[in-house]
Amino acid sequence: MRDPDRQTWKSVLTHIRGAYPTLCRNWFDEIEFVGVDGGSMVLRAHSPVHRDYLRRHCLDQFNDALRTVTGRLLAIRFIGPGESDRAESRPGRVADEAEGLLGSAGFGSGLDPLALAPSDAAAGIALDAGVETPGNGLDEPMVVRHPGPRGPSRAFYASEAEPLGPGSLVINPDYDFEQFVVGPSNRLAHAACQAVASDPGYAYNPLFIHGKVGLGKTHLLQAICLEIKRARPDATIHYLSCEAFITDFVERVRAGAMAEFRHRFRNVDVLVIDNLHFLARREGTQEEFFHTFNTLYQAHRQIVLSSDAEPDEIP
Repeated sequence: MRDPDRQTWKSVLTHIRGAYPTLCRNWFDEIEFVGVDGGSMVLRAHSPVHRDYLRRHCLDQFNDALRTVTGRLLAIRFIGPGESDRAESRPGRVADEAEGLLGSAGFGSGLDPLALAPSDAAAGIALDAGVETPGNGLDEPMVVRHPGPRGPSRAFYASEAEPLGPGSLVINPDYDFEQFVVGPSNRLAHAACQAVASDPGYAYNPLFIHGKVGLGKTHLLQAICLEIKRARPDATIHYLSCEAFITDFVERVRAGAMAEFRHRFRNVDVLVIDNLHFLARREGTQEEFFHTFNTLYQAHRQIVLSSDAEPDEIP
């Protein structure tokens, strides 16, 4: 009996050879299919050199081929020899993961991804702050509406909180992916966040989630932080509200300590900011934010943003 996921990988490779002949190398046949995890197809290169080559030069093309072959919003993730991945214990999941990403009837009720014009590409917000526009493929901005239901939560004590570092918000340990109630209206948001947590900096970077108050955006943000921190304990994660970012910026300007501010926010592995709509009409803070955004994006550091407003509603 054929493994449908391996057949999908073979179809992806065939598509790449036909669509991108100058990109192909003989050793592409040696790339090992590992499995599907969190919305990503995981492939293993047989050497660190080949893994790095694939990540630097082939991500966009492989990602395009996977989406063309499957018609689904999946992403390629490359790992090297000796690198473990949860997908090894979860083969045979392309169909299931795609269903989770898009729902059985397309993008689901009211949860269509937004196509961004070039001027809107930086985190989905059209602000002329010198931000370089991300290209197509895995590094393109991912913007999802999130109208879906959230699961019940309980009160928790400070001693139970997951520590992220000084200045970061407290993380509720119950706000993980398993506790999030997934339905037809929020599958895309949930799966995109899982993909980001599995491959920060490469799968959907930046990620922008917007929806009305009380629909679980904060739950998803905290789930990303929890998953990354548990998988990579040494990762530097800053999770904060937009209000805290603004307050810190104003205080550092007054104190003449902008170098310290920039070091703090531009030397992280993951930056997660909730309620970005509070950045509206704050030109000085906007400019500093987008310089920070650009620095992190160019370094393949993961950026996750949430807002009650749609991107084009934030002036």
